[in-house]
Amino acid sequence: MPLPLSAGDMTRIRRLERVNKVVPVNNEFDYFTALPNSNPTSTFVLACIDPRFAYALEQYLDQTYAQNGSSYDLFILAGASMGGNLNSNTATPPPGDTMPSCAIVSAGNNWRVALHNHIQVAIILHNVTQIVIIDHLNCGAYVNCNGATGGPNGDQVRDLHEDQFIALRDYINAESFFTNTSGTSAFGSTIFSSITGYYFDGVAAASTTSLLNIADGTPLSPAISEPKGTNSGARVLVLGCIDPRYSAVMTSFLNNYQDVQFIYDLFILAGASLGANQSYTTFPTIRDLGDPGSYPNNVLADDRVNLGDLGRSWGPTFFDHLSVAKLLHNITEVWVFDHLDCGAYKLILDGSLGATDDSFSPHLTEMQKLRANISSYTNIHDPINTAAYSLSFKGFIIDKSGKVSNVMNDGGVSLTNTILFGSSRIRNPASSNTDRIAHSRADYLTRSRAVCVPETNRTTLCPCTTTTHASRVGLLRSSEYQHLHIQ
Repeated sequence: MPLPLSAGDMTRIRRLERVNKVVPVNNEFDYFTALPNSNPTSTFVLACIDPRFAYALEQYLDQTYAQNGSSYDLFILAGASMGGNLNSNTATPPPGDTMPSCAIVSAGNNWRVALHNHIQVAIILHNVTQIVIIDHLNCGAYVNCNGATGGPNGDQVRDLHEDQFIALRDYINAESFFTNTSGTSAFGSTIFSSITGYYFDGVAAASTTSLLNIADGTPLSPAISEPKGTNSGARVLVLGCIDPRYSAVMTSFLNNYQDVQFIYDLFILAGASLGANQSYTTFPTIRDLGDPGSYPNNVLADDRVNLGDLGRSWGPTFFDHLSVAKLLHNITEVWVFDHLDCGAYKLILDGSLGATDDSFSPHLTEMQKLRANISSYTNIHDPINTAAYSLSFKGFIIDKSGKVSNVMNDGGVSLTNTILFGSSRIRNPASSNTDRIAHSRADYLTRSRAVCVPETNRTTLCPCTTTTHASRVGLLRSSEYQHLHIQ
């Protein structure tokens, strides 16, 4: 396969054994994969939206967390550390503010607040005690934003990223966060045991990238060097929830079931569709500070749970990233993944974590609302192209058993039963853990086994026998192939 390849292509080469034909087990949307154990989350990870570094990011997160039995909350901002510092879109920063401003931030919006809100949610719901920030060189945000220009070489200077990381680290350490729902607050410096920065190197045309310490440019030990896509284009913006319990399900779905020929930009909000919608009274009017707007039970908005006012910046930040994905990567559609038993739905719709969230109905309502908002959204970042975006929309809901249902579909990328070469963006807990889940609960019959070995007990398709029988997707590591005879 000749280079250049996308990050998704690289991922598929490394992780899948290609076959010529697949057969769906049931119908197109009858996908099921068991939810992973809900391990305590200790780390909040901030990374960039650029899909070229998706595979390399996945490998780092897998090796560091998933293989060690831990999980993490992943949050995305264009520019990563610089994105976390963006609090203005004016030509010059506000008086006394040395942080960069950037036109990719919509007027009146503040990405730093959106980041702060999600760190707060992660503290309360998932008990995060560490923060990891991962930048990359050749970053469009660094090249284009005032105060953080990458210069004529297209952002190849580590020092710029270190400066932004230090600024964001110092902000988080000095900021107050509520440690629980009783109103007790503490500085970030006392909550987080560490705030660590890394960056991926590599010029635009490079086919590999290494993860380095942002402080001095030294490689990690053991070193991490992985393939990097040379094509930054994507067809789909995927909006998911921050809840780490459902990350592997969405990953496995996008990579092992659909396997359509695209890579995608990933954005994360607590509550996914609802997280974007609750920022507004009537779109695009942002609700007032302390006002729950059109969600009267929203305890995140009016400090009824002693967390302050959270969420006003979430919707605008999502639409900012929708603009980035459209303008830089020319996406043609949006895929939204909600899930049941969602803490954000309980707090925003019902006002209590003790509420239940076991019905598709409210999720479908929020997806329909978000689709309408996207359809009416005017491109505020392009003065020439001011027409509302024309984007296809797909909505998916993951139930509490891990089954993914496609509840909305108005065209766009075809969800066919034919595997094409290409792939998707990877999410937590990546690689081996996702492979194990996909192997035990995957959708496609792709190969047969002619021997009976303990490994066959990992498939739910049929019992282990001495006769040749079909097996579901067997994404096995090389050490496991010695036990199998694949026809």
